[in-house]
Amino acid sequence: MKLRLQALAGNAGISASDSGKCDLSGVWQRLALGHVVCWLLVCWIIDAAAFTQQADGIAWRTQYAQARREAREKHLPLLLDFTTEWCVHCRRMDATTFQDPTIVALVNSRFVPAKIDASREQALVEMLRIRGYPTLVLALPDGRILHTLEGYIDAGQLKHYLDATLAALGERDAYAQALESALRDQQAGHYAQAIAALKKLLADPQALSVHQRARMALNELEALARQEHQKLASLETELTPQERELLYQDLSQRFAGTVASQEAQRALSDLIAQRQQSEQQRLQLANALLASARLDYEQQNWLACLERCDRLLREFADLPQAQDAQRLLEQLKSQPERMHTACERVTERLGELQLALAESWLRQGEPQLAIETFRKVLIMFPDTRYAELARRRLQHLAEGPFQPTQFSP
Repeated sequence: MKLRLQALAGNAGISASDSGKCDLSGVWQRLALGHVVCWLLVCWIIDAAAFTQQADGIAWRTQYAQARREAREKHLPLLLDFTTEWCVHCRRMDATTFQDPTIVALVNSRFVPAKIDASREQALVEMLRIRGYPTLVLALPDGRILHTLEGYIDAGQLKHYLDATLAALGERDAYAQALESALRDQQAGHYAQAIAALKKLLADPQALSVHQRARMALNELEALARQEHQKLASLETELTPQERELLYQDLSQRFAGTVASQEAQRALSDLIAQRQQSEQQRLQLANALLASARLDYEQQNWLACLERCDRLLREFADLPQAQDAQRLLEQLKSQPERMHTACERVTERLGELQLALAESWLRQGEPQLAIETFRKVLIMFPDTRYAELARRRLQHLAEGPFQPTQFSP
């Protein structure tokens, strides 16, 4: 038995003691060494497979800064693969996921891929809080990270995240296009459209990439609207209420959505209220004039009726009361005797006015002008009580220092 064990041990490289016990440490050493050799062989095969297929695989960039610059210039998203030399699953993804034809085509055509050696980019690893390998990072051209994927993932899973990144980039492009459209409206003077579009972008949390430019453009429009409002306010005293109303309305519409537009709208509301109040007062005055004209007509005060109708036609031509005044005036003018009475009353009024003028000259210390006016009354109204009053005043002036009197017709 002992000889057989020795023979077997000798063939197997195992020693046996005289007591019949075998020393198996050599067996375990050889077995462990065999496993290590097999594992290294597997890794070599994976590396070799990846190396032989790299020419037809993903065109990895190796410099992060260069990849960022390229992504920004080409407006393509980033695919960052953080790996290490000792990462087995990194090699596995290189040999499987990153060799999938669909993944290769999609990444090479729509992304900027970069393979990052974690041992050489410690600062970047710490900044992105990379904890394990492999770790994939998917980011937009401006560097905003969308997805961080830790561990091995197959081609199907990666395809899902790649598509999601492209969809996000498409939305981002749509926001950029919306911003450019708003800026074109601003340049063209379509301020209200630009303001509405900019505010919509700023209200969308998904449009963060354009928020800064949108805010700057909106601030410019707010400043322009304030300047327009201040300019209009400085010209208020030079404008009619109608002009102010039109200009405030234009300002509120052109810069709708701004603070200045709201202020212009309030000013417009005040102007409209004032105009409506004024129109109401104007309407009341027209009604009062028409009622007085009708009363004058009934009482045969033809001159007063003529004067009120004439004022209605001059100052209230846009109101229906003017049409009523026109009809009343036509009735009066159709009767010669009434017109004759009105003319006589005009003559009387003129005589009264001339005498009042003469007395006014006297009160102002202008006796010579008063004398001339009294003489004019003698010529214009001979054989009337106005001529008699003028003669008396001239006589008094000739006899001594004048004493102005209050003329009452």
